[in-house]
Amino acid sequence: MATWELAPGQVQAPDTSEIIALSGPYLSQRTDVRIWDDTDFRVFHVTPGHDLRLDPDMHKRRIIAVANGIVHVRIQGGEEFQLGSSGICKIKPGMRCVLLNKQYAGAVLHIFTIPGCEM
Repeated sequence: MATWELAPGQVQAPDTSEIIALSGPYLSQRTDVRIWDDTDFRVFHVTPGHDLRLDPDMHKRRIIAVANGIVHVRIQGGEEFQLGSSGICKIKPGMRCVLLNKQYAGAVLHIFTIPGCEM
């Protein structure tokens, strides 16, 4: 692992103060990180037998990408489906979502949140 990945966990562009890279350890220890003017990012580790519950938010769209593992997804009003590595699902504003890890191994989710959206 590169030294910068542990501390400070980010790389800035040489000509501006814009952050152009964030390390896995940095992202895993934080809540939402603003990666663009209108986009937040967060890493979630879902341990075996546990779930991640995303409450409805009328002002946010979410894109969930499975970085590693398999989760069972239930979006408000829909049927449960299985989503594996490199798969994504979209959560519209105002929708509830539950992501359950029924596997014996952990799952890693990348969640992009786009605030300021309304239905």
